[in-house]
Amino acid sequence: MRLRKRVGDVWPIMPGSERPPKNWPGWPGGKKFAFVLTHDVEGKAGLGKCRSLMQLELELGFRSSFNFIPEGSYRVPAGLREELTAYGFEVGIHDLKHDGHLFASRRGFKRRAVRINDYARKWGASGFRSGFMLRNLDWLHDLELEYDASTFDTDPFEPQPQGRHTIFPSWVPNPNGSSLEHQRSAINSSSRGYVELPYTLPQDFTLFVLLQEKTPEIWMRKLDWIAQHGGMALVDVHPDYLCFDAIATSREYPVIHYKSFLEYVSRRYNGAFWNATPRKVAQFCARVTKAATADDPRQEFHRDLENAGVGRLATTPTGLGNCDQIGALITGADYRGLGIARSLGRRGIPVWLLKRPGHHLAAVSKYARNSEVWPLGDEAQGVDFLLNLAERKGVKGWVLIPTDDEVVGLVARHHDVLAKQFCLTVPPWDKLSWFCDKRQLNKLARELKVDQPWTVYPRDREEVTQLRCSFPVIIKPALREAYNPLTAAKAWRVDDRASLIARYDEACSMMAPELIMIQEVIPGWGEAQFSYAALCQNGRPLASIVARRARQYPMDFGRFSTYVETIDDPGVVQPSVRLLEAARYTGLVEVEFKRDPRDGRFKVLDVNPRVWGWHTLGSRVGVDFSYLLWRMVRGEAVPEVHGGPGARWIRMNTDFPVAILEIMRGRLTLGDYLRSLRRPFESAIFATDDPLPGMLETPRLVYLFLRRLLPWSGGF
Repeated sequence: MRLRKRVGDVWPIMPGSERPPKNWPGWPGGKKFAFVLTHDVEGKAGLGKCRSLMQLELELGFRSSFNFIPEGSYRVPAGLREELTAYGFEVGIHDLKHDGHLFASRRGFKRRAVRINDYARKWGASGFRSGFMLRNLDWLHDLELEYDASTFDTDPFEPQPQGRHTIFPSWVPNPNGSSLEHQRSAINSSSRGYVELPYTLPQDFTLFVLLQEKTPEIWMRKLDWIAQHGGMALVDVHPDYLCFDAIATSREYPVIHYKSFLEYVSRRYNGAFWNATPRKVAQFCARVTKAATADDPRQEFHRDLENAGVGRLATTPTGLGNCDQIGALITGADYRGLGIARSLGRRGIPVWLLKRPGHHLAAVSKYARNSEVWPLGDEAQGVDFLLNLAERKGVKGWVLIPTDDEVVGLVARHHDVLAKQFCLTVPPWDKLSWFCDKRQLNKLARELKVDQPWTVYPRDREEVTQLRCSFPVIIKPALREAYNPLTAAKAWRVDDRASLIARYDEACSMMAPELIMIQEVIPGWGEAQFSYAALCQNGRPLASIVARRARQYPMDFGRFSTYVETIDDPGVVQPSVRLLEAARYTGLVEVEFKRDPRDGRFKVLDVNPRVWGWHTLGSRVGVDFSYLLWRMVRGEAVPEVHGGPGARWIRMNTDFPVAILEIMRGRLTLGDYLRSLRRPFESAIFATDDPLPGMLETPRLVYLFLRRLLPWSGGF
């Protein structure tokens, strides 16, 4: 499989996930590692194999947990549950209906949680695992259970591929029940939190059905690595896919693979492992939690028994202004900042917004814990504001993430001063100017023989009047140092010489003449607009996607994209990588291209050394740029992941009027537009777990559409 080749450096072993939690006491009885067996019973066929699987494990001296679907395609006989528990096995809850809708909405989850809790009480279950490993760890506090097992250390084959990046259990505290005084019990309740048990060995379906492995060698190799580092080896084996007969179907594998693996564990690690059911592991971790917080009730478990691979990132913060809980400062509260806030906030990372006037979306997100108004003024005022914020609000050491060119430049030019107070996500100016200053970008592209449009930098007005060029052309700022009509518009199109001279004079009134560039307009619309987006470290792309910006506003040289889809095209990748390697760039970056229909070449237009508008598209293909950036600047391991084609992103409030105008111009058919809205796609604004920003955008859809179409309007 192509995906398997791309993720070979993070699967089945994720580097960095072996680090033990801080103050980790080790396993009971001095055992070298924990060995946990779990089984998800998905259908009637699997239900019929449970006793055979139980007998196999009994003969080899193991105990496991069987997770049943309460309202699935089968009904679980009470006699089977009683038989399992009588022999020392455990019974758990596997989703509710296993239909993929458990987390569709917050209200719906609350309703389903009531029924799940009823089944848990009836069955005597204390653990849960969701269907398809879909999850929202914050919502799971609604379940009256001791542990959840819906996550993994690393599994890029899952619908939500972002893992916990640790081979140890971790505590997920309840933000509404964090103090010991409110704890009803260290176990038996999720009022204070629950234990998260990630599976750390690949699922049997992935190995033997999807990847067609013929031996359990990957299991054995991963288990040896876990044992070496003292972690938890937890596997999910589905009875549905086990074949106890001579001939296996296409969705089965011989039971001898599983039996051989268990025999290997018994033989090689006899007496060195703790074979415990998930409930026992959770209860052990709950006791460690209680002991770790006994001396100081204000200390949460994630500070002393910290998730080894993700640290504090994977837990829910207990309060604001706590310097021990490192958060993120995002400069900008538009939809770009909203995407970052959601990415980090969903992982429990505190997010504060430094919002500009007119930026509202991210400020109303439930993941924005606080907001401050960014000062209007020069760079000195901005730097003073940040430095004062570090001391005044107790956010020293937080990660600072700029979302617009002006603040990116400010941080880069004052890197030495700001780096003493914050963890910065942009490099110093001498490393950044290659891309911020288009004069240097053009020079670098020429040296590397990367194609680019015809471009000139006239010295004065006289040179513009004598310029020999074909129209139309655009006037652009070579460096966006300050906010003005030209930098806000990104470029001005001119169609004749008189307009060129008039627009040039206007531009000179806003910026120095040496910062003004004139560039040809490459023909083409959405079919010709491409981007390479990446997270780089010293010029090496750690994570990347290739995209086609099918619709944007304006359509000829867009200020922002409205509809984007991931593709696979090496013609975009190769020149991008050459530019990034030559500049030894570190950070987030988007390299924009246009394919010239006259010669078929990809020509570089811009490089944006910051988060771009459609960055959340990456999460659809397993590349969560915001979270990976967080991990990188915090010095944590970052997997090398490169997203594939077929994912789509849309900013509906602007894409709808753009699409209508394109249909009216005959450049887009109604059918093509409707087909482009097929789900699933990543929405720039709307999210079921964070609805308020979407509600704020809805009236803007009608307003902007009318403003664009009515003759007295001024456009978007």
